[in-house]
Amino acid sequence: AVTGNVHVRSSRVGVDGGTVGRDGRTAYADYGGNVLADDIATGTFITSYSGAGDSPDGTGVISGGALNGNIIANNNDGTISMIDAMLGTQTVIAIGGGRGDFVGPDLTNGTLFLSMAEAVYRLGLPGAVIGGPPPAHNGVPEPATLALVGAGLASVRWLRRKPRKC
Repeated sequence: AVTGNVHVRSSRVGVDGGTVGRDGRTAYADYGGNVLADDIATGTFITSYSGAGDSPDGTGVISGGALNGNIIANNNDGTISMIDAMLGTQTVIAIGGGRGDFVGPDLTNGTLFLSMAEAVYRLGLPGAVIGGPPPAHNGVPEPATLALVGAGLASVRWLRRKPRKC
């Protein structure tokens, strides 16, 4: 049995491929060949983005950079589109895949997994993070890096030692 709280945020039958926007308040989902935006707290419809006949089936949202807030759509016609959330315009950014389906962010490196009929692909966009920022290292080197630096310093010290006089 499943336990927990479940809240219906859309009564539309056939909604698919949902994702949460960078603001944490907007849910994007594919419905009827378009991408819909709904308010998560209330379920209220905000806007619709035209699927331009490509039939979106999975979505992801870009965080950061010049493309911040844009929506990635994995389409059933084998294309990947980027929707400018401010202008509502759609641009096909990749072609040649099979029927599009699931989209999921890889939060470890800011890329997006795209499941298509024939394979799973990884989408990365220069200067953009998809689904949230990858983990920060906070400027602290990893232990392996520290060990390598230590070995390098020891080698330099050994090479620079002066020969002893007898």
